[in-house]
Amino acid sequence: MSWGCAYFFCILAANYALRPLRDEMGVIGGTDEIPRLFMFTLAGTVVLTPLFSMLVSRLSRRRFIPLLYRFFQVTLLGFFLMIWTQPKEQLVHVAQVFFVWASVLNIFAVSVFWSFMADLFSSEQGKRLFGLIGFGGTIGALFGSSIATLLARQVEPVFLLIAVILLLEAAIRSVHRLAGVFGLRTQAPQSETYAVAALADLEPTHREARPVELVYASTPEKASPSAEVPLRTDNALTALLRTFASPYLSGIVVCMIAYTISSSFLYLDQSRIVGAQIADSGQRTVYFARIDLYVNAISLVVQALLTARIIAALGVGWSHALLPIVTIAGFAGLWWSPSVALLLWVQVLRKAGDYAVAKPAREVLFTVIRREEKYKSKSWIDTFMYRAGDALGGGAYWLFQDARIGTSSVLVIPLSAIWWIAAILLGRRQRQLAAAHQNPD
Repeated sequence: MSWGCAYFFCILAANYALRPLRDEMGVIGGTDEIPRLFMFTLAGTVVLTPLFSMLVSRLSRRRFIPLLYRFFQVTLLGFFLMIWTQPKEQLVHVAQVFFVWASVLNIFAVSVFWSFMADLFSSEQGKRLFGLIGFGGTIGALFGSSIATLLARQVEPVFLLIAVILLLEAAIRSVHRLAGVFGLRTQAPQSETYAVAALADLEPTHREARPVELVYASTPEKASPSAEVPLRTDNALTALLRTFASPYLSGIVVCMIAYTISSSFLYLDQSRIVGAQIADSGQRTVYFARIDLYVNAISLVVQALLTARIIAALGVGWSHALLPIVTIAGFAGLWWSPSVALLLWVQVLRKAGDYAVAKPAREVLFTVIRREEKYKSKSWIDTFMYRAGDALGGGAYWLFQDARIGTSSVLVIPLSAIWWIAAILLGRRQRQLAAAHQNPD
């Protein structure tokens, strides 16, 4: 678990060092252009997700996860050189492209991490450990937002990209160490390949019930030995259709779309409020970083002391359902008073609630599905569906662009009510699937 915490520390530190720069690039590129940039972000996700599925089908986790992060490092280095050498008056187009790519990178980096964790740990282990692993990530997020806050005041914000590249390198090293702890090999020995491959499509608990520990020595906490056999090759469309064919996965999609649409509305409200009330670019970057700093400070305390207790007491469904309740209250408040002070606390409470409670509960939902779905269907949900919600939210927000800030509550509040109901139903189904895995007969 300690290397899982270290891995998540590095990923969230990189994300939170990158996000204030991304948000500032969004302002430089023009707040009116952000809904259009959401559409380009969705397009980028559509292109990258099939490539990710192809990579999963051909390589072991120990190889494809570092390879993906290396790709991100190279692209960020390219953006650093472009932004650093570009005259400020000509930075608009580069800023827009960077906004799109940083949004794609953020969601893929975190999605890959949680797919790996859902594959390594069972449902019961996830309930106990995901909050603690999230605690390590929150420390990383605090570290990343602190770096962003300090560097934005001392040097050009573009130098945050160097810190992000270094943090991704540390994440790669953590993946290798985690793979070593769980005894994952790049490829199964030839004599074991057929026995392992025969188990590849079975439910995780069913695989563990077989005497597969003779293939690899491992403890019950460790991954199934079949994990390092690449998954069967599917095209991206098949993986997407499989997602919608499952009522359980479709319910997760409903929650994801509702979350991202509401996030898009809140982000666009934020752009209008901050753009109108804070004129200086450096002050805006510091404001964005301060939000992340407060979010992670609160998340840190909750994850250390309360997350596991909350999930144990309320269950997965109700823990997940707390976030739509916070969303309803936050949008109602912004309807009444759209100020930067209230906006800050709406963002803080909503994001802290997601990271500390709703996110760990949501990831437990994936522990009871097949390994193939954990990487392929989950990848579509975490990336394409996430960005599709962004695009839908951006398009819908465009209809409200001439209205007063807070009018978005008309759509978001009833949507959040649907999200709340779906979360409760998913929690019930998760309990049934977990019980079926524990008692297969």
